[in-house]
Amino acid sequence: MHSSYFEKKCDCEHTIEIEMSQNTDFLCINCKVCGGNYLFKISQYIVNSMLGSGGSGQVYLATDHNGKQVALKTLAHPTQANLKHFERECSMQQKLQHKNIIQLLDQGNHGDLYYLVMEYFPGQTFDEIITERGYLTPREAIKIILSVLSGLAYADKLNMVHRDIKPENIYITDDGQVKILDMGLAKIVDETYGLTDAEAIKGSPYFMSPEQLAATKTADIRADIYSVGATLYNALCGVEPFSGHKTILQVAIAKKENKYQSLKDYDIEISPELIRIVEKSMALIDSRYQNPQEMMQDLYDLYKNL
Repeated sequence: MHSSYFEKKCDCEHTIEIEMSQNTDFLCINCKVCGGNYLFKISQYIVNSMLGSGGSGQVYLATDHNGKQVALKTLAHPTQANLKHFERECSMQQKLQHKNIIQLLDQGNHGDLYYLVMEYFPGQTFDEIITERGYLTPREAIKIILSVLSGLAYADKLNMVHRDIKPENIYITDDGQVKILDMGLAKIVDETYGLTDAEAIKGSPYFMSPEQLAATKTADIRADIYSVGATLYNALCGVEPFSGHKTILQVAIAKKENKYQSLKDYDIEISPELIRIVEKSMALIDSRYQNPQEMMQDLYDLYKNL
């Protein structure tokens, strides 16, 4: 039986030598120096490095059997509630096939280690770009937001709402593609999946609509439009809207009263028309854009003349 040999450097800088046969479906290695455990292979995917880690699991950069890089998200030893959420995330991602939404490629499990595989592109999140640059020019920001709205318009046709649009969940590839990340909070309008509001409010308060903060289950596409507007605000001035308020209650009260610092107050060249578009997208629900296409049209008309 043919075997391959690999070396992996542990966080403690110790080099671990690995021997693996071609038909190995799962391999988790242990560092004898520090005792750390590392996922190395699951199914056809060989793990290269960690991309991120959070309460819901780990995300790795991995390689499939064709040598293609993918993002591998894992969930180990899940509770029943966490597994239900993970399975719902897979179900949501399978429904979404759009150039501006990260695609689900595969899913499965090895015992009680569950995983899903997403397409991967070198690049940065919108949040990272804003942090590095301070803020973007109106033309740069609008171009990215138009792609986000295109993806959300597609999801809206499937009666789906993202519920956590923010700069951190927008990814710009090195060749300029815009991808919406983390559909795990998405919901089909009028379906609750048994989530309570306490379980469901996992979005970012600064970017969430007032009605979503008040009752997450009832959020529709207009909540996503609000979050897109707040994201555009952040990109144009480098400041998160409502960031002067430090508690969710303070943010919720300010949002209900629609009180935030106007883009007019910043010493940045932003046209009155663009400020109007941002303010309309972040207005209270009945005065807001009612669907992504409305906001797209206004932004596109402005973009053509920049």
